[in-house]
Amino acid sequence: MNAAKPLARATSHAPVPVARSAVPSAQPARLAIDDQLERWHLSAAEKEVALLLLKGLEHKEIAQLREVAETTVRQQARSLYRKAGLAGRHELAAFFLEDLLGPRTHEARAGAAPSSAP
Repeated sequence: MNAAKPLARATSHAPVPVARSAVPSAQPARLAIDDQLERWHLSAAEKEVALLLLKGLEHKEIAQLREVAETTVRQQARSLYRKAGLAGRHELAAFFLEDLLGPRTHEARAGAAPSSAP
């Protein structure tokens, strides 16, 4: 009798191949992120951790990639949050996401449909 093999758990961080023409250049956004990380006076390690956190990686995954202890990654993350004046990874992501999405209108914040009045 053949037992069914369990499926390997797929990670959400595996790269997905996409045609170059389907994706707008991320270069301007990357440059803006790099500029902001410089303004926060982050160390090279803190910048790397910040970029990996923005990509959605967990502390443990970052530690494995960088071949350092998870406690080191946690300390570097705390240091970058302190230097940036942010509370954590969610505020880090929101800081950069708000620039990409632009300001919300009053109607969008209130949940109302935009008015058609001039």
